[in-house]
Amino acid sequence: MCGGVIVEKAKRIVAEMMEVAAEDLAYEGGRLLVPGTEIAPLAFAKVARMAYVGHVLSAGMEPGLDETLFYDPRGVGAPSGFHMAYVEVDPDTGMVEILDYVAVDDAGTIINPLLATGQIHAAW
Repeated sequence: MCGGVIVEKAKRIVAEMMEVAAEDLAYEGGRLLVPGTEIAPLAFAKVARMAYVGHVLSAGMEPGLDETLFYDPRGVGAPSGFHMAYVEVDPDTGMVEILDYVAVDDAGTIINPLLATGQIHAAW
């Protein structure tokens, strides 16, 4: 989503530079171009540099190509886990010996097994 907003702003900047309508521009392969014309495409890197030079932008356009998106999910899940230790306590000294330790996590649907393994390992 942020990428799309940034490309749209870049199109508005290029439209001013090329004197074309922003709707006529396309973003392909890291370049902004006007399909079907002989107008030379502009590299996104050049457009990005121009975006931070405020005096070359049209009136009212904020400098920069920054965008922020906040994700606020609805119906957040509740992960759960269980840890159990089987121990033996020496009644005379109070020393505790761990005989066995088990941890179980409910990770839900695993999308990336390697990532899930790392997260579960870190949780233990």
